[in-house]
Amino acid sequence: MDSRRLETPFFIILLSLILGLMIFILLPYFSALILAFTFAVLSKPLYRKLKMTFGVGEGLAALFTVVVVFVVIVAPLVFFGWRIFGEAVQFYNRLSQVGAAQPALPQSEAGVRGAIDAILLNFDQYVQQFIAWLTQNLGSVFSSITDIVVTFFLSLFSLYYLLKDGE
Repeated sequence: MDSRRLETPFFIILLSLILGLMIFILLPYFSALILAFTFAVLSKPLYRKLKMTFGVGEGLAALFTVVVVFVVIVAPLVFFGWRIFGEAVQFYNRLSQVGAAQPALPQSEAGVRGAIDAILLNFDQYVQQFIAWLTQNLGSVFSSITDIVVTFFLSLFSLYYLLKDGE
């Protein structure tokens, strides 16, 4: 009889401890799961339409939906990211060449040219400081980029199973 009275509190304490440890283990993947749940809610109508229209199985419809989400999300990000990076490199190259920036200026008073030259020289120093900071922190930058990529692919992996098994 005494063992029955001890079983319930022991079970509740053990269950709380296991749930706490499970949350602690899943905490690094929480952002990927939230992203997957968001994509699952947004792409569920497409998944259902693919499954009914083409008569394919749940796995194939989920896979095709994940591919569509990947293309719709990643393609614009890569395109705009590549364009922004190219523009930034081109802008820096144009400003780093002293002779190339001066002909682009309209003919105006010497005071305005002096002020613009001072701004360009300061900008060049700021860019050089930024590049120095970037090379010092290159490891953390690549670590952050890797974290973002892994989180995104984990969310796509989770999205597949949320769509496939989440009826």
